[in-house]
Amino acid sequence: MKAKARGPETKTGTLSSRRTAYQEVRDSDKRAIRGLWRRRDRFYARLAVFNAAAGQPEVRRVPLLDPETKQPVTTVPAAKRAMERLKVQRDTNALPVITRTPTFGEFVAQYVASLRKVADLKPSTIDKKAGELDLWVEHMGADTRLDRITKKHILTFREKRADAGISARTCNLDAIALRTCLKRAVEEDLIRDLPMHGLRPLKTATC
Repeated sequence: MKAKARGPETKTGTLSSRRTAYQEVRDSDKRAIRGLWRRRDRFYARLAVFNAAAGQPEVRRVPLLDPETKQPVTTVPAAKRAMERLKVQRDTNALPVITRTPTFGEFVAQYVASLRKVADLKPSTIDKKAGELDLWVEHMGADTRLDRITKKHILTFREKRADAGISARTCNLDAIALRTCLKRAVEEDLIRDLPMHGLRPLKTATC
């Protein structure tokens, strides 16, 4: 039986898959640039990095951005410079967290469970901390990733609590609960810095 010819849809699908696949980037002499890849119009560095969540190294393709604009680089020379910066940051242990961080809701649940197992605290104290963190989860959303929490989240939370008539002292205690939780995330190398850095506590009334 005579084989059927491939139709336009098959050809289109093949071309589409080629366009979406990662392709090696080559220099002016047509030589592949080690570790540099392109997908559509975006450049990526292929780096071996340590995944703190998994506790082991892994190879990842990292999007290459301009250090000033934080926008994707658009030329091969700029991509090469961005890749070299990442390598230096990796070698000096200054690489930004580039693995997928847990959601805030997931991490809070793990953190509270850890407190119940190993913390030298009364169950009532842990329940209080869990309740404070639940307010933060409700405010920021359980699906917000740890590395996406910003100072603005904290400021708007305080404003919302103040509008509800909550005292400045209680708002400060809420912030302490969040800080303590996120310090654990820093210790686990899930985030590099605390988002409330430089944020002063609210002034409380004195007798």
